[in-house]
Amino acid sequence: MLKSIWQFGDVLLKPIIDVAGLDISHWFDPKTHNIRQYIDPVTHCLLPYTPTGRFVHIAPSYPSSNFANDFGIPWWRDDKYKIGVLSKKVRLIRILNVLTLQDQIIEVCFTKNHLFCYMSSVSGFVS
Repeated sequence: MLKSIWQFGDVLLKPIIDVAGLDISHWFDPKTHNIRQYIDPVTHCLLPYTPTGRFVHIAPSYPSSNFANDFGIPWWRDDKYKIGVLSKKVRLIRILNVLTLQDQIIEVCFTKNHLFCYMSSVSGFVS
């Protein structure tokens, strides 16, 4: 669904494109996994909280005849768009290239099996 909308350049994709590659978990309620909501001070209605602007599959703030809600599962509930798991505990690791003396500090997951997490996170850097 998002791919077909992307091909047409829908303006509702802009808030999503603006945060590409970043963590957007703060957009969602941790208990329900739906978009966070707030009470609109003007209408006193419960509305989706979208500080970066309305995006795909979010209804307009006010009734509109040109919003179709027959899209099925919203993209944030669709498993094919879930690309990772947010680490609850992280650790900073410094990697030093002893040949060029360049160093890089990266953030990796910290678990009981943290060595496996570290190796999988740097596998893209090591050839």
